[in-house]
Amino acid sequence: MIDRLHDALPYLEHLPPEAQAASFRPAELERYAEIRRVMRPPHGPGLIGDIDTLIATTALDNGLTLVTTDSDFKRVPDLSIMYISRARLKG
Repeated sequence: MIDRLHDALPYLEHLPPEAQAASFRPAELERYAEIRRVMRPPHGPGLIGDIDTLIATTALDNGLTLVTTDSDFKRVPDLSIMYISRARLKG
């Protein structure tokens, strides 16, 4: 388990050269905040995780359909998803 950034450095040195850090435009950050605001109780159905919110933001900003086994994404307003149940994948 990596406890500190210092411990992670040897792993980061072995990333492929095409690996890039994600960066977000101001419009994406605004949409992220809007999703969090409308989902927060008592106005919305409840928050999803921070990373899931970033994934939803990216899909919305790029007009993508998100293919997922995570039913939490069904609660994100206006997000186009293709939900696949985990049981279906196992069968």
